[in-house]
Amino acid sequence: MRADATPPGTTSTAGRRWRFAAALVVATAWSLTAVLGAGVMPASAAQSSQWGQPSEPQGTAGARTGSVALAELPALNATITSTASTMQRASGGSTWLSEGTPIGARYGSSRNEPYLTIGARGSTPSVTTYAFDRPTPATGWAFALGDIDADQVRITATAADGSSVAASELGFQGGFNYCEQGLAGRPSCSGAVLPGDVARWDADTQILIGNDAARDTSGAAGWFEPTVPLATLTFEFSVRSGTPIYQTWFATLSRGITGTVTDAAGGPVDEASLELRDPAGSVIATTDAASDGAYAFPAVQASDGYTVTVVPPPGTTTDAASAPVDLGTADAIADFVIRDVRSVAVTGSVVDAAGDPVADVVVSLDDARTAVTTAEGTFEFTDVDPGTYQASVMPPDGFEVVSAPAPFTVEEGAEEPVVDQDFVIAPVVVPVPTGGIAGTVLDEDEAPVAGAVVTIEGTDVAVAAETSEAGLFSVADLPLGTYTVELAAPEGFTVVGDASREIEVGAADEVVAVAFVVERVAEPGVPGEPGVPGQPGVPGEPGAGNPAPPVVPAGTGGVGTPGLAASGAAGEPLATTALVGALFAAAGAIALAAGRARTRRP
Repeated sequence: MRADATPPGTTSTAGRRWRFAAALVVATAWSLTAVLGAGVMPASAAQSSQWGQPSEPQGTAGARTGSVALAELPALNATITSTASTMQRASGGSTWLSEGTPIGARYGSSRNEPYLTIGARGSTPSVTTYAFDRPTPATGWAFALGDIDADQVRITATAADGSSVAASELGFQGGFNYCEQGLAGRPSCSGAVLPGDVARWDADTQILIGNDAARDTSGAAGWFEPTVPLATLTFEFSVRSGTPIYQTWFATLSRGITGTVTDAAGGPVDEASLELRDPAGSVIATTDAASDGAYAFPAVQASDGYTVTVVPPPGTTTDAASAPVDLGTADAIADFVIRDVRSVAVTGSVVDAAGDPVADVVVSLDDARTAVTTAEGTFEFTDVDPGTYQASVMPPDGFEVVSAPAPFTVEEGAEEPVVDQDFVIAPVVVPVPTGGIAGTVLDEDEAPVAGAVVTIEGTDVAVAAETSEAGLFSVADLPLGTYTVELAAPEGFTVVGDASREIEVGAADEVVAVAFVVERVAEPGVPGEPGVPGQPGVPGEPGAGNPAPPVVPAGTGGVGTPGLAASGAAGEPLATTALVGALFAAAGAIALAAGRARTRRP
């Protein structure tokens, strides 16, 4: 018998139909129950099946192409390439696999479901290959080859890794005849139906072959359920006599996943969303719980490796958000329990620079809440809502924050406490105002005197400075107060005027200028000739080592400038033009150094 006719170029109107397997009922005894808490168990969905839906073949003799959709959820499709001379899509309206056949008992009747008829290429075998868009599941699907009588088909396949699939892994289930008399739901077959006329499987050669006489009969078929994932499936069709064709069907089983989402008290949660993921982890379907908390994923291809994940409503969470699901043998149930999110606590500490705890420090979050540190220096905020926060402290008087934590975020649904919000505080560093003293040491000829030692003494301060080649000295970073500035005359000199002065450094950054004058110690000179009696005598001429006294313009005061206080010997002239320039230079030098500040702690 040959295929029921769907004329070439005509597409059957039969769409994808889901059919309940007549011999199967709800299989609750074997349901996988992923119970994540107490809840009402919904009724299990019934097993169903889907027959593959082939497209209308394209191409010419020897170069045929097409496709077939095997499953909807998750989608499984195959592209078809064939060297057959003929390949047609039949409607399934006059030839089908009834529920009385072995494959029909498991997958339901294929009546009105389309299938393909494929011929040879004259005396040359035709090769038809189905390439799947993803590896097939290892369970829950089947294929059947019909009208195997005066012909034979060699069946091969490749696994997902490209290796050849063994004959045993093709899963031959047996031969049958869909036209057999008395078979429930059988089609009206017009050809000869011989007793025992079924297709036979030779595992050694992987050939499905018809009757020994190679007689053209009706209804001989065989079916397979592969036990490993396939990447490709190939049929090599050979004619033994006449001009026969063969028929191909594909079928998949589908089962349902159901469950409920309840709260901790057992009440329904109707705002939860659920996701179904395939074995690769991809989301293949989503749904929402109904008002009674029930949900369902019906008609999912019957295999293992699925996962159902619940997405709790805002403000809630679950201790187990995912449940593995196995549909390989029965429907599955996955229940979930949702509870309110537990409040998040935020903890930290306040210590000083030595690591010792600081008690009674006020800590704030930027949502206006405050806490006070304990005797151990710790603090805690409870019931912190989702959001981003910055903690801050109000240090005690005389202290400042030297280390503070970064902002932190409480994520939606998070329950882990936020820790290590730690602060370090230290005494405030208070700048102490300081000033300086600078000056010059010149001889009676206004020449600089190098190497002269000037000591400066005040409360808790005693320093010494030595004049430079330019006759300058300076001391910076002196706390404000009164100082005694004393010059030790260099060897061979004596100090003109007071060698010790009382100097007041009275303002921050003030530089007080001090000028000292020294003269060489005179050697006895050669006496001069007496003058005319009654007239002043003529002064003696200077002798060796007895220099002439300096010539200093009249004047008894010092020279002052803004920020530069000057002091000279009492009753002695202080400065000439050169001296004033030297003092300004000294003041400038110390002013550069005055940027350094002594500090003290309160």
